[in-house]
Amino acid sequence: MGSVQEQGWVLVDFPCTYAQAKLLEKALSGYEPEEDKEMTERQKHLSDAMLLVQPNPKPAPPYKLIKSGLDAVVWFNCDISESQRRADGRREYRENEEDKPVIYHVEDVQPPVNQAPLCERLRHIEDDSNATGSLVDRYVSFDQATRSLKTWLHDFGVDQINRRLMQDVNAGYSIKEVQEEIKIIVDDIMAYKCSVINAQREKFAIKIETAREERIKQMKIEEEK
Repeated sequence: MGSVQEQGWVLVDFPCTYAQAKLLEKALSGYEPEEDKEMTERQKHLSDAMLLVQPNPKPAPPYKLIKSGLDAVVWFNCDISESQRRADGRREYRENEEDKPVIYHVEDVQPPVNQAPLCERLRHIEDDSNATGSLVDRYVSFDQATRSLKTWLHDFGVDQINRRLMQDVNAGYSIKEVQEEIKIIVDDIMAYKCSVINAQREKFAIKIETAREERIKQMKIEEEK
């Protein structure tokens, strides 16, 4: 855990549901939605009283981003047509059936054209977990399952600089372009963290200097006596 706290960590494909996101946030920061908390006896009495007498309406508090235990959630968006193109173009090559397959793509990662046996043995990738025929249904299912998760993540971020926790990245771009977008996000996070640390150090240094000056004054008073 020491190295994790010092160097940080990355979770891949988790959380992928609203319930998982709530549990993770509670474990990291202790945050829990008000509706999930158990009501105190006073809150129960007030709730019962509201059934008889409606209280005067109060103005809604100003909107404020909730501080998260995470630094960022990188959300990869990819158009369904691009997802279909990538899935349809996948091919695999095995010199022997027991070998680990080498993955190619007819447009993006083309096999060497000077190796005729290789090209002849390329096979379309079809398995139950990656069937291209069910891609549209899985795309729709994923969209429906993650709506509540995206709504949850939308409420978190760094309120001081108005940076939301969820950062959208267009995964339809090339690998290099996606990497550059992620690097911008990481660099922004690190710059903010450094500014916070520097501000804390400066504040601490001022406290030390103030305490030192107060001590010097006190010593002078004692010497005069």
